[in-house]
Formats: sequence, C-alpha cells, structure tokens
Amino acid sequence: MPQEFNIEYGATLVNTKLAEEAGLADITDGWTSWDDFIADAKQLAVTQDGVMTRSGYHFTGSDAISATFYSLILQNGGQYLTDAGYDVNTPEGKAALELMKRFVDEGLVDPVLFNDEENWVGDSYFEETSAMGLVGPWVVPEYAGDFPDVVGVNPVRAPAQRW
Repeated sequence: MPQEFNIEYGATLVNTKLAEEAGLADITDGWTSWDDFIADAKQLAVTQDGVMTRSGYHFTGSDAISATFYSLILQNGGQYLTDAGYDVNTPEGKAALELMKRFVDEGLVDPVLFNDEENWVGDSYFEETSAMGLVGPWVVPEYAGDFPDVVGVNPVRAPAQRW
C-alpha cells in the first residue's frame, strides 16, 4: 500500500539572534522541561501597550495546533488512533490541551494576532515578529533568499521526549 511521508510540521525554528538579545545565550542547548521552555519563550515575547508585537512561541496556525496536540498525546504516553478507533478524550489528551492552553495563558502567543490569517508563522518568524515558531522546515529554503540574516542553522534540543 503506498504511503507518503510529509514533514509539514516537524520543526520549531528558533531565532538565536533574538534569543541572545533577550539574554538567552544558552538557547541552543535546548530545554530539559516544558517549564524551562515556557520561561525562555516568555522572555522572548514582546507586548507593547497591551498588544503582543512579537510572540515568544508561535504554534497557533491550524496545522501547528493539531500537530502539537497529537504529538503531545504521544509524548504523554497516549494513543489517539487504535484498533478501537479514534479517541482524544483521554488523560493524555487532557494534559496536551492543558499545556497548549498554558502556552497562551503564560503569554507566549496571542492566537488572535498570530494565526493563519494574521502573522502566519512562516512570515512572522522571518519578519521577526515571532522568536520561535512551529512550521515545516521547508520554509527555510523558501525564505532564505529574502531573509538571509534570519536563516541560520543552530540545532536546539527540545524538551525530553517520552515516546
């Protein structure tokens, strides 16, 4: 049976220049916990006069939201598709949704201002209105010609995966 591999949403891009400017010189070391990640993303977010002008972590595009939700279910040790069917109403699904809500509640992103129609993650990352963003790695070569100062390869380790 034919199968397709699509890495549409397989990377979180991190602007190391913005991180350094925010005093996060060790950001390329990655994070050992979600608390550490949230603390850094909060430090990267910028709000002026009550309006977010730069998200610390942009994950609120339609594809990124679902990719985040499903990957967190797996990371929490759950499954959403089994022989019994599809089910996200599980403890792992609840934990995934709570973490995603925490990203918003902690001020990492304003989903009204950062979504598919406004400040789409690819545009927003390269225009530096998002310091980190979940998007397919295909955007790097796509935007490299227009944003050579933003494009760079600095591997960053994500919080420990448990799946």
